[in-house]
Amino acid sequence: MVPSVTQAIKKHTSPLLQYTQKIFTSEDGLPQNRCRAIVQTSDGFIWIGTQDGLARFNGTVFQVYDKDNTPELNHSDITTLFETKDSTLWIGTFNGLTQLKNGIFTHCDINTGPVRE
Repeated sequence: MVPSVTQAIKKHTSPLLQYTQKIFTSEDGLPQNRCRAIVQTSDGFIWIGTQDGLARFNGTVFQVYDKDNTPELNHSDITTLFETKDSTLWIGTFNGLTQLKNGIFTHCDINTGPVRE
């Protein structure tokens, strides 16, 4: 006997029923509803880059970083996120690059490298 298409679909989709889906918005604490970059770092945080700032999600709440509360970002428009093997989070913004290493944000000048003030 050949199984029906419906039986085949049920067989392959039933394990997905154990997962839930939640859509987060600015009402939940994101700086903006449009995500431009996302990465989960080795410490478990999920980082979300938007046009209005960077959000760190711990599974419960968002902590927002932008040019006003984190001047090292230089711009709130986050375009790229990347974590290196040494757990440095590189944050590409509309007009520059910032690194987050050991909890310290540092703006990087393309001509001289990290700038510490």
